[in-house]
Amino acid sequence: SLYGDKTYACDETTEPTPTHVYGQTKHSMEKLLKAWEKFGLRYSILRYFNVAGCDPDAEVGESHSTETHIIPIIFQSITGIRSNFTVAGFDAHPKSGDGSAVRDYVHVTDVSSGNWKALEYLLGGGKSGEVFNIGR
Repeated sequence: SLYGDKTYACDETTEPTPTHVYGQTKHSMEKLLKAWEKFGLRYSILRYFNVAGCDPDAEVGESHSTETHIIPIIFQSITGIRSNFTVAGFDAHPKSGDGSAVRDYVHVTDVSSGNWKALEYLLGGGKSGEVFNIGR
């Protein structure tokens, strides 16, 4: 959402071009953090892609009485709990060509690891304001 409707892989140097309110608010927060840097705030910008998965040790997690997340819905379809699985798309996507969505997913434990690495980077004297794509 922060990178808009890019049809190519985005890296940390890709200029944000949010096209929806959600991405615009994320970008606004990044600008706010930068403004606070002059008061001594040190920060990293972590840009997550679609987080999926659960804690492999089942120590933390969430429960869904009505499932709305894509990965569990796919498994419900595979196991016969749901009769179908549909990914909505109205226009042909340049990469897929058939109107289906193209997404990047990152496992929740990789997100956790990325958070720790960003903190260690800052505590180790790393440059404030660095952007890190998590899951790309």
